[in-house]
Amino acid sequence: MKWRARWFVARNSHFITGTPLDAFDMGHTCYPYENGDVAWLGDRDPDSLFPNLTFEDPQGEISSLVTERWPAVHDGAGRAGLYPDTLRHEDRLAIGEMPFISSSSKGLSASMKPEAVDQWGYFYSTSWRPGISVRSHVAEDMVPASYWFFDDVYGYQFGVGPNGDLPGDIKMNYGGTVFRDRATGIRHYGAYASMLVLINPEIDPIGRRVMPPFDGLIPGSPPSGPLLEIGGKRYDMFLTYGAVAPGAVLEVGDQFCVSGVVWPPVSGIVRGSVTSPTGKRTPFETPSNAVGLFNNPCPIASEPGEWIVTAEGCCNGKTSAGVIADLVSEEKWPRGGGIGLENTSFVVPVVPRQAESIAFDLAQERHLSPRRPFIIRGHLPDGLSAQHVQVLASLPGQVIDCRDLPVEKGCFTYIYDPQNLSKRFPNIDVTLPSPDPIQRQPTWYDTVTFTFWAGDGEAIRVGTVLLQGEYVYASASTGRSPPQHTADEKVEKPQYKASRTGKQIRPSTVKAATSLHVPHSSLLALSSSSRTLFAAHRWSGEVARISLGGFKARVDTTARTGGEIRSLALSWDESVLYAALSDSKEVLTLDAGNFMEILRLPISGEPWAVLPSPDADSLFIADFDGNRILRINVKNGKVKNTSPTIARPSCLTFAPEGDSIYTVGFRTGEITQLDLECRILRRIPAVPHRRP
Repeated sequence: MKWRARWFVARNSHFITGTPLDAFDMGHTCYPYENGDVAWLGDRDPDSLFPNLTFEDPQGEISSLVTERWPAVHDGAGRAGLYPDTLRHEDRLAIGEMPFISSSSKGLSASMKPEAVDQWGYFYSTSWRPGISVRSHVAEDMVPASYWFFDDVYGYQFGVGPNGDLPGDIKMNYGGTVFRDRATGIRHYGAYASMLVLINPEIDPIGRRVMPPFDGLIPGSPPSGPLLEIGGKRYDMFLTYGAVAPGAVLEVGDQFCVSGVVWPPVSGIVRGSVTSPTGKRTPFETPSNAVGLFNNPCPIASEPGEWIVTAEGCCNGKTSAGVIADLVSEEKWPRGGGIGLENTSFVVPVVPRQAESIAFDLAQERHLSPRRPFIIRGHLPDGLSAQHVQVLASLPGQVIDCRDLPVEKGCFTYIYDPQNLSKRFPNIDVTLPSPDPIQRQPTWYDTVTFTFWAGDGEAIRVGTVLLQGEYVYASASTGRSPPQHTADEKVEKPQYKASRTGKQIRPSTVKAATSLHVPHSSLLALSSSSRTLFAAHRWSGEVARISLGGFKARVDTTARTGGEIRSLALSWDESVLYAALSDSKEVLTLDAGNFMEILRLPISGEPWAVLPSPDADSLFIADFDGNRILRINVKNGKVKNTSPTIARPSCLTFAPEGDSIYTVGFRTGEITQLDLECRILRRIPAVPHRRP
């Protein structure tokens, strides 16, 4: 067979070797030549994909039957739609791209006399991304119009907006081929699978490419980069699930079935277990086939509560670079679980049949305003006492958020802010496409499922909210008015953030003393003169500077932080305002006088509180999710000290002398005192007062 480039890089969308850089190139490429290979392509015109399938026949048994009836394949017949035209005349047998075509011994085409056909050749082709059907057709060779560009809206199916595909979207390409010859009795049925990853070619370090997966793991294969990078994680392989997926809810008596797709489509093994609320573990091991499919029936959901599904896939089968099991030691086989999961496990709540749902302050089919984050307020059923609610937010095929929510008097609140989440998950669709940035108004198109659950055993209860574009549906409604600012509040015009000043934080000359103003963390920060109040709105991320002189308060200036504010704190000299943004995991530093942004410090955790040190050299951070207090450098965010474990620290304040700090555990109420190097001095349990 003539050498053919199965793998290639085309950074500038020029897929044909030797094309002048200034020449127009449609950017078309075909499905990857080999099963299991991956195409990383840009998400916009000119990139597109041809779904044509061909076959290679080194033995010549089938190809000889085709060429006997269609000898013109030696001159490239049927290769319509390829660029440039000079390549069309290549011998298709020599390059291993033989066509599927139906014909008759009389030389008549199937369209002229279908009953005369005695040699059938055709293929099925489908491309899909989780939740979306992209392209499907049944065809023979010579179908040049079946390609598509990736800004296609796919018939405006639920979950697709006018942007079409976005970086981070994934597609699986399947094919099935058929050849039957009546005279010889020869027949062949084949299967094909490859993968497409949408990238931003402007920032991807390799660019557009078609390569084998696993980033050069297999000897002789080129470095291809990660299969997917999204949500701050790298994936070299991952799983998507069938009905029992993250966010699924079952009733007692339903059957678990762990099934889905291995990405990329390379055969291997999926191992895991299903664990009941009482700890009974049912392990499983099931093969994934050559197109990545796996299926394993598991036990009946025999009891209510939190069931834990663990599933890890590993690829060890054939790739275009060779068989993984033959060339790579087992400990290095590519492994992975679901996208967005912290590990390879997820919870499936199982509720008693006819159990009452968690109810939400949402009107059915309510239209939301995408200029505001979506606030979901839920209420536990009467009689259910729980300290926290679990929430899992997901798009089809991936988890985008999972966290605990505090419950107060049976009520809890969750905020969905797609603008912020899209920084980590760029395939969340948040803007109306326009060449003019000013016209790119916020809009929502995705299908987002929010699953909430609380309680244990027989008391477990679940509620779900579906956000379909900008319309919201809930499993149960309280009939109460929803939080108003998600849609009904007057929307201000967008405020454009001023450029950073580069101003450095000035060291404080104020010495701590019992009579001086002592900084603390709160959504309010009052100046020592009591004439200026700084106030934050947690959900909108807005902070305001308010003058309190006289009998009237006046808002001097406001700023949008772009995150969920958990607390504010003034520096000891009151020149700098700090804001802890929990969802974006950063601390924002503002000039307290004019609200100009100074810098943003990334935090390796979930900051619920921030507190500046008296010497203005450090910041203390209450890392709620990390169960610790951090002391970081105020200029670069480098961690100086880390405390021992403190359960869910939620606030911070200095002792009056300024030589130690206090924090409170959100769930336990325990007070912890630490020195300025984050060493614990004492713990004060939350003991209820007892009357004598």
